[in-house]
Amino acid sequence: MHTLGCIWLSEVRLAPVRQAALLRACSSGDEFLCMSPRRAGELCGGLTPKEAIRFQNKSLRRTEEILRRTEDLGGRAVTFYDDDFPAPLRHIPDPPAILYVRGALPDLTKAPAIAVIGKRKASAYGLQTAEKMGYALSRAGVVVVSGMAIGCDGAAHLGALKGGSPTIAVLGTPLDRCSPASHESLMQDIIRYGAVVTEYSLGRPYTASDFPRRNRLISGLALGVVVCEAARKSGTLQTAHQALEQGRDVFAVPGPIGAPNSEGTNELIASGCAQLVTSPQRVLDEYENRWEALGLRPCDPVAAPQKETRELEVPATDCRPAAGDACGRAPAPVPAAGQGIAAAYAADVPEGPQQELLAALSGAMHVDELIEKSGVPAADALQALTFLEITGLVRRLPGKRYERTY
Repeated sequence: MHTLGCIWLSEVRLAPVRQAALLRACSSGDEFLCMSPRRAGELCGGLTPKEAIRFQNKSLRRTEEILRRTEDLGGRAVTFYDDDFPAPLRHIPDPPAILYVRGALPDLTKAPAIAVIGKRKASAYGLQTAEKMGYALSRAGVVVVSGMAIGCDGAAHLGALKGGSPTIAVLGTPLDRCSPASHESLMQDIIRYGAVVTEYSLGRPYTASDFPRRNRLISGLALGVVVCEAARKSGTLQTAHQALEQGRDVFAVPGPIGAPNSEGTNELIASGCAQLVTSPQRVLDEYENRWEALGLRPCDPVAAPQKETRELEVPATDCRPAAGDACGRAPAPVPAAGQGIAAAYAADVPEGPQQELLAALSGAMHVDELIEKSGVPAADALQALTFLEITGLVRRLPGKRYERTY
């Protein structure tokens, strides 16, 4: 009943400040199921009439169905009161009553976590920065947290998986929905080597606020947040500002003058809201002398950690905002109508296996046929296809087939 009580409270949909007050006023989910609306109002500063009506309904039919479906999916429900609930989230202003989890959730009272985030419609520079940051932090034993979105988030998770430490993806959907769908294989890898978490129950209808609201959990799980790339009005900046409100450290990677994709990160640095970082080691230097004092110990990655010391390249460019991409290259050809942003990204793909696979990919092709046609070695091809999935240039189809998205 303890778990059911927390699921039930989450489904009542109280205002965040009132739910947080109830969570902190009680010691178990059981208490919510025998609590009157009047008593709840006394503990949380008053319920609205609609909240009081919902709070009065103590039926557990929907709640039991949510728990059963979660367990059938291979997931579990972790409540605010459970020992394995992420401790950092207990101290944010509006913690979730319940987390639905697939995979093995790292103990963040012992292992350090850093969030790596950035723009969805990222440049090649942003993608490479996020993957490099995720990899180096993971190799140093840090749990990398991100949102599994297309662009920088996906690249950060990919780098973290290569680094060998667990990674946590915070979803803006229930556990049974992968968004974007092209990240299904990435999601399965994260479940295998880390965890995916969400506060949204199975069967819950989508609302426009779901993804922005989950951002507080990304920053809340971590000691600090690294912003790899963000435009001036990017949603990524919301996560950065929430991190500041939660008392987390914020770091930002600078970009070229005049590059629209870096205006947000450059402004964070200029305003003093974020510390400038040009290599993963700069982030690690901020914490490595503090692990012991914080009671934390970096994870043991698959192989011995290798510190990354080379500075991230901040490419030179002229000052004309539209004169080229964030890597200083000439502008990509404007895609024909209907091709979408992915076609513009394709021109940014670095020379090598990724470019060769894209050139060979025609229609829906089996991976073996694609490898044979492109001449790319199998091991390199599989790694390159994963990167192309993350950047949204290809999608994986049933039967090990792939096709372009543009």
